[in-house]
Amino acid sequence: MTHEAVERLQWNAKSINYRIKNTVLTHIAINYKGKVDGVVGKNTKIEMQSWINNNYIASGSLISVSINDFSHIALNSTFKKLSHPSVNANEILVDNDMAPYLTIMNSEAKKLGVTISLSQTLRIIGAIISGASYQPASKSQHYIGHAVDCNIIDGDSYNRQIDFKNNKQTENAKKFIKNVTLNGLRWSGNFPADKNGNKDTPHFDKRILPTSKEYDFKYFLINCPFLTNNLSVKFK
Repeated sequence: MTHEAVERLQWNAKSINYRIKNTVLTHIAINYKGKVDGVVGKNTKIEMQSWINNNYIASGSLISVSINDFSHIALNSTFKKLSHPSVNANEILVDNDMAPYLTIMNSEAKKLGVTISLSQTLRIIGAIISGASYQPASKSQHYIGHAVDCNIIDGDSYNRQIDFKNNKQTENAKKFIKNVTLNGLRWSGNFPADKNGNKDTPHFDKRILPTSKEYDFKYFLINCPFLTNNLSVKFK
């Protein structure tokens, strides 16, 4: 087993309290007390033996969330459901660490009487982004389920990129952005414009440093074909 593979197992053992056992998603207690260092020491050997004894497969850190759970978040007509047999039409996939921020977005939208219209959450590697006026990042937060793209619908205004570019966004849109960023989300409209003068104003994320091990671990678990084909998602 390679150093990198050992690190992935250690991180999963320390971070994810679900495993796939005999094709069934199973909640487990996190007992691993070792480091995430790629070294097969005593604690790692015990953890490995537990996986072997229980026939565990890693589940990853994605969860499905029903859009019906939110009063002020809806799916845009352009939203494309992930082609997966366990993901229903009104469900979206995000990372477990991103899910609480959807609740925050919904709460702030409700206070202001606006609706958050989602056009994208998790993005699959190689997916074609139609109509995008802003070049997606090569290591996007979308690839690990840590980002959403949306419009802030305020009455008849959708607060699109062109509205922000021309400073014609509504006051409620400004307040919403201020409130959710104070609660820990990033808004890409606060970033510098690209070479064409465009900003990625629909984008909100809970950023993980793209050069970090945590990003790489989540990226691998989401995009590994073997795990994906074996239901490597955790469902509420």
